[in-house]
Amino acid sequence: YEEQERAILEAIQRRPIDINVEESGCLEELRLTLDEYGSDLDILHLVGVYEQGYLITEDEYGNQVNSTAEDIFRAIKKALPRLVILCGSDRYGNRERAATIAEELIEKGLEVVITLNGDRSETILTTLYRQLASGNTLEDALREIHRQQRLTLVDSLLGVHLANQQLV
Repeated sequence: YEEQERAILEAIQRRPIDINVEESGCLEELRLTLDEYGSDLDILHLVGVYEQGYLITEDEYGNQVNSTAEDIFRAIKKALPRLVILCGSDRYGNRERAATIAEELIEKGLEVVITLNGDRSETILTTLYRQLASGNTLEDALREIHRQQRLTLVDSLLGVHLANQQLV
């Protein structure tokens, strides 16, 4: 997780972007942090482990919580970010679990959910954040990722979910 954070911070270095890192792993803490933002949030980036249809989070005491898309949505619904990035690993290697969570979040009203997993996630994230911080559209950022990765996105980019359509 720290390597991803470092890569993102380097990618947006000296660009006019406001970033806040909430590292508790607890959805209630995330909800409280997001309540401060109101509805003025462009990107929410969640990092974790997928297991049996859940994103593994923690409670306020550090105990494991199996969080559903409903739990995630409840925590972020006041901020309703324009883009949600779910980045993580799956203990059992099943890439469909992240896609299921993403699709459920789209059904609940989110506009765009990107799911990432794999060895190239950091490279993809660096490009994505650099492109967005430079004022490019999400569509342009995804095109640049596709160009740089030379059609090998399947290894890391699980999907871009937009209005119930999977684009990648």
